[in-house]
Amino acid sequence: MWKAGSGRCAMKFEQFLGGMVKLKLPAACTEMLLQQLSEAGVHLYQIRREAEVLTFRIALDDFYLVQHLLRERRCPFHVEQRQGLPFLIHRMKRRKGLWMGCLFALATVYLLLSLIWCYEVNGNEQYSDAHMIALVQEYGMLPGARRDNFDYDALERQMVQDHPEFTWIQLQPNGTTLTITVKERLPEQIEQQKQGSLVASADGRITEMLVFRGTPLVKRGDWVKKGQVLVGGWDYTDRQRNANGTFEPAGEPFAVKAQAVIYGEQERREIGICALHEQVLQTTGQQQKQVILAWGGHVLRLWGPKESPYTYYCQETTERSLLQWQQFRLPVFLKTTLFIEKEVRENTYTEEEAYVLAVERARKRLQLQMPTGSRFMRESTGVYRPEQQNVVQAEVVWVVETNMTAGAQTKLPQAQMGGQDGEIQQEQATGTQ
Repeated sequence: MWKAGSGRCAMKFEQFLGGMVKLKLPAACTEMLLQQLSEAGVHLYQIRREAEVLTFRIALDDFYLVQHLLRERRCPFHVEQRQGLPFLIHRMKRRKGLWMGCLFALATVYLLLSLIWCYEVNGNEQYSDAHMIALVQEYGMLPGARRDNFDYDALERQMVQDHPEFTWIQLQPNGTTLTITVKERLPEQIEQQKQGSLVASADGRITEMLVFRGTPLVKRGDWVKKGQVLVGGWDYTDRQRNANGTFEPAGEPFAVKAQAVIYGEQERREIGICALHEQVLQTTGQQQKQVILAWGGHVLRLWGPKESPYTYYCQETTERSLLQWQQFRLPVFLKTTLFIEKEVRENTYTEEEAYVLAVERARKRLQLQMPTGSRFMRESTGVYRPEQQNVVQAEVVWVVETNMTAGAQTKLPQAQMGGQDGEIQQEQATGTQ
């Protein structure tokens, strides 16, 4: 039995969770049956007698016991109604098309909400919204692109570096909208940004110098230090002949953006190390492939071992989307990992062999450090005496020719400082500091 009010509501909720069954049977065979059900602890609900028919409801958990008792007494019965969560779930399981449609709709909505579809521009005064939208689209943020495919902090820094007309740019995805917030540089700030001197990017000796604009402060063959001003970011309104017959700048200096081609020789050195007895990892030729399916933090292994079967190994992993069309990409990925076995081998060298290997290792490090556009000039090697025993160290020095210039903002030289020599000395001191 149950009471009215809150208890009745709670009982109805429990009945819905567990499920209820409505039975209909002849009233003639229910006298002894009701007594047996009461002794068995079966609760009956909503008992109704109509003519010679009796109906009542029981919990789904008690149905099998009641069914057994009815069949023992050979009492016919009929299930009139099934209600509750278990029957609802059972009916929904049979409608596979509905479930697949719901899952497809949810996946479609998720994908659409993960893409960029529109733009919002804030803070622009000199440049139109269309100009800013076209600017971000140059960096791949097109309509239909996935939001999580971009490193927004790196793009903001790159855009400001490429476009000095902006002080800063902020990119913030909000749902399907990309919010672009900018702060524009004032015209005088833009002009100042375009002005500057050329300074030495490293220590070295000038080997080639061709000045297109600005005031040269060094000449070919000079040794310079990192940060020293090579070409001043200013020019003069006039030239005058001095007592030696050469022309020198005259008049008031004005700011320009220095332009020049300056190459110089630089020394780069590295120390290579090789032990007389070494343990190295070498590939044996054995390998195993693993293929997994990954989506939303879940992983399903399709092929290969669960983890590397080798004690020593290296691995190569490739990943690709199962479905990709233009900027649309399904967030389900196929990852292929190749485990390559390695084994530990001991190598023993003489001092001469160890020295050759140390030199080669130092050369590889120097090769990785070579700036783009630089040219190798000459090499010198020597033995570097280590403190450790059974170890050979070799020092390799490369002389390379590379671009020596780097941009920097410098102040205009003060007029009337004892001629051009005084101006050069002052500017060189400022650059060196």
